[in-house]
Amino acid sequence: HYLALPSNSGLAGWMLLLIIGVASKLFPMFLLSTGDHSKFTRFSYYAINISLVLFFADVLLTHTYDRAFFYVTGVCAGIGAFAVVLVRVKKNAARKKTEGQMKQAFFAFLFLAVPLAVMLIRFFPANIFSEDQLVRLSGIYGIAIIAGFFVMLILGFTFKTLPFILWLE
Repeated sequence: HYLALPSNSGLAGWMLLLIIGVASKLFPMFLLSTGDHSKFTRFSYYAINISLVLFFADVLLTHTYDRAFFYVTGVCAGIGAFAVVLVRVKKNAARKKTEGQMKQAFFAFLFLAVPLAVMLIRFFPANIFSEDQLVRLSGIYGIAIIAGFFVMLILGFTFKTLPFILWLE
């Protein structure tokens, strides 16, 4: 019953917020983008954190996941707000030609839609999907978020920042 709590706090609470925080600085820096995007970034931060805190409180007090759909929707709203930041950064970029590493990083955020869609599908009524199908959906969720989102984003930013690190040494 409580297995979902540390996995959700690790993925959404720590990794996602860490990536959004770093990406909110790296994307404008690498694309030479101007403009203040702090309002949407702040909304993203608060929407994800508030959703997670309410999710934990709800699960710990009621011992059910009946209202989890609302908390997932809050996390999706936070990710959507950060998507607005990414679109604005790309629109205001002084460097119009996007390099391959940055395209990969942008694509990683698009790929985040797959695990979010799987998470929302899991909240359909239980009689639509069998238990075996729900287990497969959980596998797709894990592979999509780890192999798809995290690895693509880390590789995109690593190969973009590594030449600078080596050049400074």
